[in-house]
Amino acid sequence: MKRGFTLIEMVVILGVLAILAAILVPVVEKSINEARVARA
Repeated sequence: MKRGFTLIEMVVILGVLAILAAILVPVVEKSINEARVARA
């Protein structure tokens, strides 16, 4: 087993992270806004 990541593995990991970020960012923003409204 060789050390380090191949280019393909890096692309796959970046793709998965991008998908996760695209899902999580709106959810986090929504909860922050709801918390701000509840506190005000």
